[in-house]
Amino acid sequence: MAHIVELAETHFDAWIGLVGVVIGFVLSTGQTLVADFLRRRRLRRALEDELRANLRAFTDKLDIIYQWQQHRKNNLVFDMRSVPFLRAIYDGHYAELVQKMTAKERNVLHFVYSYFATVDATMAQFGDDIAGKMPPEADNIIARYDACLADFAPLASKAEELINSFLAGMPVDVARVDTSLEEVKKTRRVPNG
Repeated sequence: MAHIVELAETHFDAWIGLVGVVIGFVLSTGQTLVADFLRRRRLRRALEDELRANLRAFTDKLDIIYQWQQHRKNNLVFDMRSVPFLRAIYDGHYAELVQKMTAKERNVLHFVYSYFATVDATMAQFGDDIAGKMPPEADNIIARYDACLADFAPLASKAEELINSFLAGMPVDVARVDTSLEEVKKTRRVPNG
């Protein structure tokens, strides 16, 4: 009889040990999940702050473009280098951030940050492109920048709209994710002829 009681206690101890292991695993996994969730939430907020700062930077960039256009009326040019748009959070944590983003959110960010890169590169490259050039080569380069910069203001407006939609939690469907292929084909322009 004592042997049966001893055997039952041994099984009880095994069950207690097993329950302890399960509880430890659940607590450890839960702690990791909570920590990951909090980290992603902090990164998301940092990305949103970065986008808000870039919204404010639009004013500076557009002011430089406006100054360029005013100078061009007098056949003058100047170096357009400026402080680049912020990209640290987007560039450094994109892979982690997109794990919990919708396709629309990812597409909005892709469009906006591509716009940032294009504007920054264009404004920075002008000085290098024009340095040491004489007419007519310089005139051709300036004309190319005139055309390019004329497109930036409308694109800035579109980027601003996209950023605001992202920040509001209602990203614009820039890649038409919710549109069927047949609907896309209907809206596609077919050249005449």
